[in-house]
Amino acid sequence: MPTPSLILLLATLPQITTPLASSAGDDPDGDPILLSLELAQVDLANLGHAGAQPTSALGGLCSGIAQQLVQNADQVEGDAPSAIAFTPDGSRYLIAHRDSANLTEFDAVSGAFLRELPISGSPQDVAVAADGTRAVVANVFEGTVSFVDLASGAEYAVTGGVDLPAVVRITHDSALAVVGAMGTQELVVFDMTTGLELRRIGGMGFASTLSFAPEPGAISLGLDQLRLAGNTAIHPDYYADEIEVVDVTTGAVTTLAASDGPRGIAVTPDGALAVITNTGTSQSITLLDVASATIVKDIAIGQSVREPVAVEPTGAKAAVAVQNAVVMVDLATNAVGANLNTASVNQLLTTADGQYVLGVGFFGSLLEYATSSKIKDLNNQVSAAFGAVSPTSSTAVMVATTFGEDRLVVDTAGAAGSLLLAGNTGQGLEADSTRRVAVSLDGQRAVTTNILMDTASVWDVPTGTLLGVVQVGNRPSGVAVTPDGSKAVVANLDSTFASVIDLATLAVTNVAISTRGSEVEISPDGQYAYVAVVSGGDGVWRIDLNTLTTAGAKLATGDMGSISFPYTQSSGISLSPNGATLAVCGSFSDSVTLIDTATWTVLGDEPTGSFPVRAAWAANSGFVFVACRDSDELTRVRVVGGTTTVVATIAVGQWPYEMEVSADGKTVWVLEYLDDSIGVVDVPSGLKTGEVALPDNPVGLVLDPSEANLYVVTGGWSATIGGSVFSIDETGELHVVDTASLSIVHSLDNGWAPAGLAATPSADVLLVPAPRGDGLGFARTGQALTVDVDSISVSAGGVQSLCLDAGAGAAGQLYLVLGSASGSSPGLVLDGVTIPLNLDAYLLFTLDLAGSAPFVGTFGLLDGLGEGSASIALPPGTDPALAGVSVIHAFVAADAFFGTVTFASNAVGLTLVP
Repeated sequence: MPTPSLILLLATLPQITTPLASSAGDDPDGDPILLSLELAQVDLANLGHAGAQPTSALGGLCSGIAQQLVQNADQVEGDAPSAIAFTPDGSRYLIAHRDSANLTEFDAVSGAFLRELPISGSPQDVAVAADGTRAVVANVFEGTVSFVDLASGAEYAVTGGVDLPAVVRITHDSALAVVGAMGTQELVVFDMTTGLELRRIGGMGFASTLSFAPEPGAISLGLDQLRLAGNTAIHPDYYADEIEVVDVTTGAVTTLAASDGPRGIAVTPDGALAVITNTGTSQSITLLDVASATIVKDIAIGQSVREPVAVEPTGAKAAVAVQNAVVMVDLATNAVGANLNTASVNQLLTTADGQYVLGVGFFGSLLEYATSSKIKDLNNQVSAAFGAVSPTSSTAVMVATTFGEDRLVVDTAGAAGSLLLAGNTGQGLEADSTRRVAVSLDGQRAVTTNILMDTASVWDVPTGTLLGVVQVGNRPSGVAVTPDGSKAVVANLDSTFASVIDLATLAVTNVAISTRGSEVEISPDGQYAYVAVVSGGDGVWRIDLNTLTTAGAKLATGDMGSISFPYTQSSGISLSPNGATLAVCGSFSDSVTLIDTATWTVLGDEPTGSFPVRAAWAANSGFVFVACRDSDELTRVRVVGGTTTVVATIAVGQWPYEMEVSADGKTVWVLEYLDDSIGVVDVPSGLKTGEVALPDNPVGLVLDPSEANLYVVTGGWSATIGGSVFSIDETGELHVVDTASLSIVHSLDNGWAPAGLAATPSADVLLVPAPRGDGLGFARTGQALTVDVDSISVSAGGVQSLCLDAGAGAAGQLYLVLGSASGSSPGLVLDGVTIPLNLDAYLLFTLDLAGSAPFVGTFGLLDGLGEGSASIALPPGTDPALAGVSVIHAFVAADAFFGTVTFASNAVGLTLVP
């Protein structure tokens, strides 16, 4: 996907750049964090969280490592939902998605997914014409507006040249579309039939709310300051303290001085009255007579007013959002009712029958105009950001954007109202924000947890194939796989159960524990899972995986919680190699709890340095090392004969995090997050004796079985705030560190901000969860054939360079690069060697033209190290019909005298793109 980078004009803050991981994000109860900013929108580029355009970004030529980001999706995705609109007959509704560049359509009665409508841009808003035949979409990044034929589902016009289009409305006669451009602060009017631009009306100041959640890496942008009444547009200008009343057919503007901070707006169905919330110091609402473009009056609310507002169809009452509540206002008498307990709301929507107001937020409160009271709460699932009510029935839909991309369908029929359906905004189960990964001991299966969508995914590691997505609990976090690869156990932060997945059938069994399950370890014999909980009495549950029930009571431990490393991690737990002792990091109590897993008792609570976050055991299970983030040290604890003792404190770099311990227990490698380095600790001396400088924050590390190499992932996403700028940027790299020289021997840039690193036991496959890429990165080590890019443009031309390494045993042998357009399995067997290429016309083509354009150097002799190089070079202006073609290549080595094939490499891919 393109590097997410958001640039928004802010006011007068000094500029600060910080990774979205700092001690401010620590939480002893594991509560999720949401950061919001009120912004004057002037410049924006590619706000996005995930899923838009994944990239392989191989970058590892001659490293022996082949990388690929595999999308965690097998159905139509609905990524970064941004807006919703019903069809005028109320039978269907459309949800716009910024990152997956589409509209998804659902049946309003059954809630069933109907179809996907691909959009050529990044939708921020959608509106449906009153005649029900067309929709208009504002594509915020591309500066385009899409006009969609709802019968065919295709765009019939796409018009560009609009700077940050973010809000769209359609006149009631379906003749005109009015788009709010944040970049140039203007309204742009289009002809609905042709999609042609008719006029621009300047001087429209738009304000927006940006929200981002560090845990899943999700970002949401909200803007809603435009309403139409006939051919009149009403726009509250928050920063100018004005209300603009615009005739969109002529461009004539009437500007009215307003109270401080006009922001929200609601208009009666007949278009006669507009009610505007003033969110500044005046703490009031303004009543506007639309026909005469005059202010009727202001009504003081007497407390802090928020943006959302709704008006009763006759204009008798308005519902106004205040801090964590809503008040009903009599628009004739100016009487303000009592605060109704709705919690914070993001929108207020009047139902089709005009009797009720739906508060879009966490409670989904249903309010009644007639009694000025709250009838009931319809939503206890997620915090919804926006919604829509059916124009013909009591159905309404609310959509969440930051802690989940959820679709909640509710019935708003008064006391009989209820939650009808909780689902996703895409087709079926989705797997967004792939944040944690575990791999089986045989290296065949991996399981990821997808925190934004409450799912887990099961992967075939050898092929890098997604096998299936299953529903687990809310906010799935830690995951572990049994040694025999038969089950996976998932800890769910916002559910009162752990989820056990049968990896053969993908069936899920939920085992009751308590809330805020965070981390998981599994005993070496596969009988027990140990699940930490960080709220409601911190401790560890033991689950019998044979009976799928808890075994014994929860054992109390030190105080755990959320810890501020990338994508908000949890206090660590670690099981000794022999399975006898579980170490639990009490981050908020500065202790480590040691549990005897056989007797299910606490051996001891040992004091540590400040804020312990991770524990790692020596191979003999006699010592555990605890990384203490805030005191920049490791605490070494001895565990012998049921006795626990702190034996050493070792100073290391800033914010120690993940660790690896050598097999002899004499060396510890520790990530020093804030120092951008790896610290090397000599255990016998108790000193840090070395350091490896890294280019970015380290997030995960793996020591290969030979201990010759450390694999390290670095990067993350960072925020820059202030000095008139807000930006978010993403980086990701994989490094190979030689442990003897303490030097980086290979660095591979991939652009996936990593959440961690796992590996098969042999470290032949490294697994990188990439939340903002909605995927799992596979990095295969020891590859004989590597390339620098995996695509070439047929229009621009380009070169894919190939690095061949058959090993020293093939020195001086012939090599030949061949290809296939029909895959790698079952392959071709020559002289007992299986070549991962299927015989087809393309293979014969690469054979016939070996060493000739476009196959440069694809036939020759390997050097004295058994290495060689080749390339595939396409000139500019290659036949455009070839765009979309994907092929693979591999090389063979053969005895130069007898011609016998002795070696075949792995296959690598090449895709031709426009």
